[in-house]
Amino acid sequence: MKKSKQRGFTLVELLIVLAIIAILAGIVFPSYKASVIKGRRADGKALLMQVANLQERWFTENMTYTSNMASLGLANPQTSEGGYYSVTILSSTAAAAVLNTACPITTCFVAEATPRNAQVLDGKLALASTGAMYHDVNNNNSYADAGDNKWE
Repeated sequence: MKKSKQRGFTLVELLIVLAIIAILAGIVFPSYKASVIKGRRADGKALLMQVANLQERWFTENMTYTSNMASLGLANPQTSEGGYYSVTILSSTAAAAVLNTACPITTCFVAEATPRNAQVLDGKLALASTGAMYHDVNNNNSYADAGDNKWE
């Protein structure tokens, strides 16, 4: 009688494959998570752009910006379509702190998107009437840090 060879994987081979998969998952998952957060950021940016467009329309009709979201036909705060951000118009004092210059509502505004739900670990976004775009990259409630004055 002939002995047939057993076919299959040894336990060591299986453990090596599992270790390689675990290492790859450890490298890929954080990158994937960062990509998802960055992708959701578009939800807040879109709402900020909508608020800015409504503010410009309000300005052409009234020769001033408004600090009242209801005047623009929006809730205060207005939640983004995906529910990842809520947007408000900052007071003149808070807007001046963001821009490092006076920002009276008659000639200037800053709209701010605060992350919510699954996006809460991402920093706030802001859009000024000057066109300046801010992202609190390190999520410390300040736009004054290096790299906080751009959207990515």
